[in-house]
Amino acid sequence: MHYLDAREIIARNKLIPRRNSRLLINALVKDLDAHDFERIGLSAEEYENLRTLVRTRAAEIAQRRRENSKRAIGDSRWSAGTDGWEGVPRNEAIYSLIRDRIPGFEWKVRSGPGVSNSERVTIKMPLVEGIKPSLASLLLLFLRDDTNSLLHERYQCVYRLDAKITRDLSRILERRDVATPSEEELDRVVQWLERGLAGEQLTMVTPVCPDYEAKEVASNLYRYTFDKLGSGIGVVAKRFLGILPLLDEVFRSVGVDVRFIVAIGDFEGFSEETLQRIGLSSDRFRNQLIESQESLAANAPVEIQTPLFTDLCGGPAEWQNYLEIVKNRLAAGDFGETGLDEEQLTAIAFSRKELYRRWFPGAKDDKVRDIFSAQSAEYATMGHVIADRIVNPLIFGADHLRMAPLFWHKRRLPTLYLRNNYLGVA
Repeated sequence: MHYLDAREIIARNKLIPRRNSRLLINALVKDLDAHDFERIGLSAEEYENLRTLVRTRAAEIAQRRRENSKRAIGDSRWSAGTDGWEGVPRNEAIYSLIRDRIPGFEWKVRSGPGVSNSERVTIKMPLVEGIKPSLASLLLLFLRDDTNSLLHERYQCVYRLDAKITRDLSRILERRDVATPSEEELDRVVQWLERGLAGEQLTMVTPVCPDYEAKEVASNLYRYTFDKLGSGIGVVAKRFLGILPLLDEVFRSVGVDVRFIVAIGDFEGFSEETLQRIGLSSDRFRNQLIESQESLAANAPVEIQTPLFTDLCGGPAEWQNYLEIVKNRLAAGDFGETGLDEEQLTAIAFSRKELYRRWFPGAKDDKVRDIFSAQSAEYATMGHVIADRIVNPLIFGADHLRMAPLFWHKRRLPTLYLRNNYLGVA
């Protein structure tokens, strides 16, 4: 690519040239007082806003390192009296902020003989018309109120929203642990937000699994054993708690009133086979779920409602009425608004084979299909209950994305999902 071509791309996309970017990044990292950056379209107020963001993130990183050092005293990488690990880049706070916003942005620190300062950090980032944008160009996504954002590049529906709202929404959607929705799926989320902006109360519903035993096999990666049921906060609920502060912050910033409901699947205790698997009576199963929900509410960073799922429709008897209707429809080949057919359902079932065989050891293929049929009916029934009983609902899933369409059996509810973090599902 010729130099003049690159200049045209930079101008066309309103990118910050590298020389100006280095000046800005240097000032931010050194926490310098306001500079004159008007030549790159950055006001003194915007600079101060960026400076605050970088200062805050740098402090958070330093605090994490201090806490880690206490847990790993004697680690040779830690230098007492400093705020950093050896090999940590000076721009780490900048990189960390950008990674919050830009999917695919990564950096790696290289060290050792023959590695110069200029080669020490390698960065991977999305290209703009074939060139790497400067760090300042990426960082300024935190400030700009125009339509020069990744969401605007990817989705038509976000143009219905104010640009600031889209930027706030991108804080959720551009996280690496949030599944990327299709245009149709995000359009339903935008419609949901539009109702909230018109003054209606919105509701986010997160169905969660009981606290079945699971082993952490890597950082934030779990393998269910199903050997027993606890009365604490399960894997799925913990994942939701991790993103809940951001959700609450974003919705408050957008200006919509969202209540959060985290409902636990007490209906799983209606299965005698499940009760036998974990060695509990139905009453004990229910009581442990109530304890789990009490713990969840007590540990939530913002106010949430934590019912048993069947409470949403008036109790177990009404749940069973819903379930029977849905089971009959599915058995008759009526897959509603899921968009799935028999072949696709079979593929989902066998993608969960390893998980189901830990649930019921030795399960043959026919048993795997039966387990999935029962579970898919429960997911579809949850969707019916949410559609009928919850005002302006959005489902925020924290279990597994492949099950999401089953929630749409009655109608295609607005839905967002975290990416999977447990083994046994392809």
